[in-house]
Amino acid sequence: METNKTKIGLFSIGLNTYWDQFPGLLTRLEGYRKDISKRLSLFGANVIDAQMVDTIEKAHAVGDQSKE
Repeated sequence: METNKTKIGLFSIGLNTYWDQFPGLLTRLEGYRKDISKRLSLFGANVIDAQMVDTIEKAHAVGDQSKE
């Protein structure tokens, strides 16, 4: 019998105009998020990773997804 896992929504935030100005920043931030996701999973959590939110469109999409 499977027990209910804690559900955690995770995303990182940034501004997409920075990515060209600061080479490697997006990759570094994505790495941090992935590391956090893995660590949370080690505690048995069900991590829903919405990845990088760096535009208004992505913010709306994550907001809609989190209502589910």
